[in-house]
Amino acid sequence: MTATKIKPLNLSSCTTNAEVCKLVSKQLELIPYEDLLAEVEKNFVYQAETTKAIYTGLYMNINVFLSGPGGYGKSTLIQFILNLYKIPFTIIVGYKDMPVEALLGIPNMSKLLKESKYEVNFKQSCFCNPGVLIIEEFTD
Repeated sequence: MTATKIKPLNLSSCTTNAEVCKLVSKQLELIPYEDLLAEVEKNFVYQAETTKAIYTGLYMNINVFLSGPGGYGKSTLIQFILNLYKIPFTIIVGYKDMPVEALLGIPNMSKLLKESKYEVNFKQSCFCNPGVLIIEEFTD
């Protein structure tokens, strides 16, 4: 397995989501799907379908929704795969009555105090971290 020879994916120069997606797809070429599945099967039980869904989502730049009871390894599996490919990721865990600002960024207090205008500093949101965004517990 060549996973130890893979360099961490550097997305800091990306300015668009399309650039991030292109580099993530390219990173998947470093470990063929069959090798990924073999590595997953060494560490997880009955996760071939989920692995295929995650791989396909990463390769095709589409969202993947994993649903099931807690403790079945959904988060652990996606993190395992992303770490294997050395793709950066951000994890956000939802909670009851979570404010929108927790996702979209913190309020710009200077503008609020000076101009009485509410504006969110989107650059500090989880969506501005280049890489894969893992959102957990949002359906509970």
